[in-house]
Amino acid sequence: MDISQIVAGAYYALVTVFAIGGLGFALATRDRVYGLFALHALSVGALALTFPPIASVANAVEPGHIFWRIMAEGAVLMSTGLMIFHLVLRSTPRAVQIGLATVFPAVNLISAASYYWTEEPIILAVNSGMMLLVLLGITATLIWRMTHGSREAAVLTVALAPLIGVGALAAVIETLQRPSLEFYAEGMLLGFGFELICVCAMLAIRVQRAMKERDRAFSEAMRAQKDAETDTLTGLPNRRALERVFTQDADDYDALAIVDCDHFKAINDRYGHAAGDDVLRIVGASLSRSTAFAARIGGEEFVLLLRGGDWVDQVERLRRQLSHDIGRSLSDLSVKVTLSAGAAAIRKGCNLQPAMHEADAALYAAKAAGRNRLHIADQPPLSKAA
Repeated sequence: MDISQIVAGAYYALVTVFAIGGLGFALATRDRVYGLFALHALSVGALALTFPPIASVANAVEPGHIFWRIMAEGAVLMSTGLMIFHLVLRSTPRAVQIGLATVFPAVNLISAASYYWTEEPIILAVNSGMMLLVLLGITATLIWRMTHGSREAAVLTVALAPLIGVGALAAVIETLQRPSLEFYAEGMLLGFGFELICVCAMLAIRVQRAMKERDRAFSEAMRAQKDAETDTLTGLPNRRALERVFTQDADDYDALAIVDCDHFKAINDRYGHAAGDDVLRIVGASLSRSTAFAARIGGEEFVLLLRGGDWVDQVERLRRQLSHDIGRSLSDLSVKVTLSAGAAAIRKGCNLQPAMHEADAALYAAKAAGRNRLHIADQPPLSKAA
C-alpha cells in the first residue's frame, strides 16, 4: 500500500465520520445546520475524488471528469453558503436562501453540461468567475458578521481562510484562462481537512451550548412548576400539587386526613391576621418535618396523605404535635390553639374527590363532637380532647 492510498483512506474516513456525525446530530437535535454540515462533508468528499492522491484520474482533462469537478465545486459552495447563512445570518431573506439552494446549482449544472457537450474554454472561465463571486460574497458576509461580534463568523473565517484563499486564486487563474495553479490539489485537500476539523469543533461547542440551554430550560420549567404548586404562606404544596401527587401515587398511600385549626376566625379577630398567619406558618413548618405528604388546600385546612397500617396513630400524633408547637412558639396567645382532624382510608382505585369527601365528613363530625379530636370515617370518635 503506497502513501497515496493511505492518504485517500484517512481522508475519506474523516469525511465519512463528519458526514455521519452531522446527520446524527441533525436527527437528534432537529437543527438544520448539522444536516447542512453533513451535506458539506459529502460534497467535500465528492470534490476530493477529482484531486490526487485521492483519484488516479485527477490530471485528466476529458469533459466527463471536468463535469463532475464543476458539480462537486458547486455543491461545496452551496452547502458552505447555506451553512453560513444558518449560523451567522439567521434573518437572511428567504429569496436569497432559495436562490443559493436552487438557482446557483442550476446555473452550475448548465455550465458543467455546456462544457461537457461543447468543450469551450470560455464556459469554464465564466463558471470560475461565478464561483469567485460566491467566494467573495461568503468572505464579505463572514467579515461583516465578525465585526459585529459573531463568534460563529470568527470561527468560520479562520476555518475557511485557507480554502477560500486557494479556491479564489484558482478561480482567478481559470477565469483569466491561465495555466492551472501548481499544487492546487494539495492546497485544497489541506484546506478541506482544516475546515472540517474547525467546523466540527464549532458544532460540538454548539451542541454543548444547546444541551446547557435545554438543561436550563428544564430547570426553569421545574422551578415554575414548583412555584405553581407551592403555598406561599406556609411553603407546603398546594391543592394543585395534591391533585397531581394523588393522581400519580394514590396506590402508594393508605389514608387521607384533613386537619383544621379550631376557632381560627376567633384568633384572627382577637389577635389580628398577622397572628393567624403565624399559626399557619407554624403548622406548615411542623407538617413539613413529618413523613406524611402535607398540603394546604386553603384557609386553615391541611390535607395529609399517609402510609402504613398505623396511619390512625400517625394522624393523632401529628394533631397533638401541631397544637403543642403552636403553643410553644406563640406563648403570648392567651388561648390554646387546638386542631380537629378527619381521616378516611384510601380504597383501591379511589379518586381524590371521594376520598376528600369522606375525610371532610369525618372532620365535620369531629367538629360537631366538640372539636380538638380525631374522627375516622364510618367509625366512632377515636380521640377526645387532649
